[in-house]
Amino acid sequence: MSTIGERILEKSASKLRAAGQLGRRDMTIIDFIPIEDGKRLGHVLIAYDRECEAPDPRAIEAFFLDQFGNGVKPNLTTLRVHPDDAAVSLICGTLQEVRPISDAADSEKMTRINALAYQDNSTHTIWDVRNDESGRKYMTRSSADNLTEIIEQRKQKLSRSGPKLAEIGIGKIACAKGDHVKFYDAGIVAYGEVSNVSGDKVTVSTAGGSTTVARGAILVVTQKAPSEIADEKAALKDYFSQAFGDPGYAAELTNTTVKEEAGGKITTY
Repeated sequence: MSTIGERILEKSASKLRAAGQLGRRDMTIIDFIPIEDGKRLGHVLIAYDRECEAPDPRAIEAFFLDQFGNGVKPNLTTLRVHPDDAAVSLICGTLQEVRPISDAADSEKMTRINALAYQDNSTHTIWDVRNDESGRKYMTRSSADNLTEIIEQRKQKLSRSGPKLAEIGIGKIACAKGDHVKFYDAGIVAYGEVSNVSGDKVTVSTAGGSTTVARGAILVVTQKAPSEIADEKAALKDYFSQAFGDPGYAAELTNTTVKEEAGGKITTY
């Protein structure tokens, strides 16, 4: 039996569809990889009919509205099209309400529950105290919503032959200290250099300072660390020296690697 919320969502979606505001019915969620605990963020893979064009951002927004109402939002800056698999991938997340920590000091607005939680006197909702990377405090509304559970309810069960996020390099990007990466943090796509990798956490140095994110938030390695490029060149040089019997020719072949052409830096040897 559907819940009241699901019936309301379906009713509103039916009205929007009838008005032409919701379109493609060929799209379906086929895979999901959580970021951190998966309660708020994750990578989603959406398949579409091979006879149709890849969905554009407007179609993606309409799809999420149709499936989740305003409960789950796509981050279109992370959208990637995988035409060979007739699929698109992107990061999505549940909405997180935020308010300033100064509200906690107003006894007319909020009542202290403990050092890390306050209750709104009007709505009786619970607000948790958080810290950003700079140590500044703010509050977020406590919610029982779990993105992983929400997505699983909508995900289509496919056979093993269906494309998977891990198979197309989404969700668990291998990176090391010194790599330059594109990553997702606090609702935005940012760029920086990896300064530390510890388990599932990656610390990235950016123009604005340093931030630590889950490994799943790393979208792509844009440039490998110089030490890794050097190792690659040494291995290739040794291989070509043996293959052609000419160390000089091997050195010429490995003078510039593909990664260096893409922007990598290395000390010449």
